[in-house]
Amino acid sequence: TLTEYFDNSKQFVLHCVEYIENNFTEQITLNEISKRSAMSKNSFCELFYKLTGHSFNNYLNMCRIKKATEYIKDGYKIAAIYGLCGYNDFSTFYRNFKKIMGISPKEFQKINL
Repeated sequence: TLTEYFDNSKQFVLHCVEYIENNFTEQITLNEISKRSAMSKNSFCELFYKLTGHSFNNYLNMCRIKKATEYIKDGYKIAAIYGLCGYNDFSTFYRNFKKIMGISPKEFQKINL
């Protein structure tokens, strides 16, 4: 039935959320994660948003930036952090950090050290 389908799909998406939270340092793609959920990309994205309030990419970036804030508070050099958080380049890391946190990594570091 439709209810069973929704419940199963919901469980798959929640499993994917857990997977993202545990593997955000990896290069996780929407294609890969929607295959894990056994749903189409569109269906996955729609249900993911309903359950989390965020798009897949936004959620992944939030997990990565949350970890980056922990590294900064622990005294890591900002230039070393982006790779530890799953970003391939500093500019993408910087842009996402500023978008999510509202300040640059350097400003965050000044406030938290």
